[in-house]
Amino acid sequence: MTNNVRDNSEVNADITLLTNKLIARYLIKHKYESTFNKFITETGLSQKMVLNEDFNEMEDRLGYHTEDLETMVSERVQFKAYKKSVATSTCSTENGSLGTVNDEQNVLNKISLPHWKYDRRPVISTDLSSKINSLVIAVFSDENFLIVSTSNRKIYIYSIDHENTAKAGNYHLLQEIKTTSVVKFIQKIDTTSDNGEKKTLFLFCELDGNITVIKNFAPDLEYKSVKLDKNIRMISTFLIFVDAENELMCLVSCLNKTVKAFQIKINESEIKCNLIRELKLLTNCSTINIVQPKKEEEEEDEEEKGKSSGDNNLLIYLTRLESTQIYVYDLKFVLKYKISLNNAQFSTHSFTVTDLIFFNTKDDNTAVAKVNNITIIKPQTKMLISTSHVPYMRLLLVEATANNLDSLSSDIPIYYNMILENFKTEIYQDSFSTNMLVWDSDCNGCLLGCDSGLYSIDLSNRCEVVPLTSNTENIKSRVKSLYYDDSNNRILVSYANKELYVLSS
Repeated sequence: MTNNVRDNSEVNADITLLTNKLIARYLIKHKYESTFNKFITETGLSQKMVLNEDFNEMEDRLGYHTEDLETMVSERVQFKAYKKSVATSTCSTENGSLGTVNDEQNVLNKISLPHWKYDRRPVISTDLSSKINSLVIAVFSDENFLIVSTSNRKIYIYSIDHENTAKAGNYHLLQEIKTTSVVKFIQKIDTTSDNGEKKTLFLFCELDGNITVIKNFAPDLEYKSVKLDKNIRMISTFLIFVDAENELMCLVSCLNKTVKAFQIKINESEIKCNLIRELKLLTNCSTINIVQPKKEEEEEDEEEKGKSSGDNNLLIYLTRLESTQIYVYDLKFVLKYKISLNNAQFSTHSFTVTDLIFFNTKDDNTAVAKVNNITIIKPQTKMLISTSHVPYMRLLLVEATANNLDSLSSDIPIYYNMILENFKTEIYQDSFSTNMLVWDSDCNGCLLGCDSGLYSIDLSNRCEVVPLTSNTENIKSRVKSLYYDDSNNRILVSYANKELYVLSS
């Protein structure tokens, strides 16, 4: 009988191999050639294995993904500086290291978390399952249109009759578009042309990197499609935005451990996608957000939200698989700092950020302003993060900005003291589970879509997670897509059993 558990000798051999390769890479980087030659001779390493991608392939095979030696030492030194404050914190993300209920409540009281409006509980208002009759992959809605993409590679565009949106018959099909592969992402953005003309664009990104652009949904609807890059095979995240120079940009992460930035030019005859830069990661990206930090004294002019004096004011918040940090880059992919989500550094209990959203405390409007997919964050803005912990998901409350925090003098600071709270939930999941978080501004709280259905999260009550019961029954099927339409205060949710519902309070 084959034993799948590896014995100690195999584990120790892997440790020795990885350690030797880290040392060899360090010697190469600093041009210690004679020392390097002696080292690989004594350890039995081959130059080919050290110098080329065999090292990365070996990490994939063993399931280990490590930074370089200097980065690991630097992070350890910075962590030691915070050890005293971390040791007295109630917010450890290591298994079994949680503070008391009273400790948690004291923290929650200090940061004034928003309270879920239970009198505004959403229920199913419209069942659209019969209109689609296919597995829904992505949904989008605004004040005038409902857009659905399905597993049979189709986009359905509906106009909305506002006289009675509770009836499925009041969603009228305008157009049905066949795509080359499944559309995973649907996004809307407002742009201004060089002559000052304002346009609203709808962009659809397929899993293979093909994008379709629609300018308007007139009866004679026209659309254009183009491949972002011929080398893209599978996309995991997609985000379109307008930069400080009023250029249409997009960020995509691919399953080959890269993030690519494209500039998109749209004219009457064609779409051009120019690859601007590329970032190579150790593991695949799990979430990506574009944020614009605003200081408290800055004027909140509605027309200026989402704009900045330069790209340096825009930041990319990126998380990746098997990493307990948030990586903060500028638009040139220069790493500015990291936010640690695990103050039990070097613990064996690693986890992945499965989703991340921003919200404000109840001293302010709790819904974070988002203009052209750029999230405006202020000193009172927080992050809610869902994790891959098994068998039960966790939720983390984390500061969104490091502007007022201290760090050691370092080229790339790491902040360990931004975790506000760490909550265990009763949401069962496994290593294949996916979670979706959206902010419901009407109910003043967060919605969670997961393997077991749709839930509400009351942040003020220790992140209490409650199933959202409809006016028919509590649906337990896995959530495939989740979207909150703030223009109409309604929720769109699709399930793995091919059901599609509109919920409203």
